[in-house]
Amino acid sequence: MHLLDSSSEEPLPNREQEKIISIAKGLIGTPYHFGGTNLIDGFDCSGYVAYVYIMAVGMPLPRQARDQIKTGTAVSSSLQPGDIVYFKIAGPNSWHTGIYLGRKKFIHAPSYNGVVNIQNINLSYWKKRFFGARRLLKD
Repeated sequence: MHLLDSSSEEPLPNREQEKIISIAKGLIGTPYHFGGTNLIDGFDCSGYVAYVYIMAVGMPLPRQARDQIKTGTAVSSSLQPGDIVYFKIAGPNSWHTGIYLGRKKFIHAPSYNGVVNIQNINLSYWKKRFFGARRLLKD
């Protein structure tokens, strides 16, 4: 079974996960900016993920997507809210990251459409590019 096809019931988010989700959703509509790491300039995908984690749980993350996808532990079964999801977009170093919210949704800062938004992780575009997930919070 593919990680995204899990049909098991997801547990309710814990306090840290709720804080991550709250901060992440509070940034919906923030503009995309290549290399962006803040509210004033906007965010790129990895800048957004790093900003959410430092603001929500005080956890510093690497700045680049290619380094973020090496942090924490690999998720081999059901995704949990707060997990970092990552996608192979194109080329050897073209990664995209976001934060899993639960119920097959993730939030990210995409260059296409240009603002932080929520999408279904099982949309064909994302599903065929999904490369994995990392868990940064302790169970």
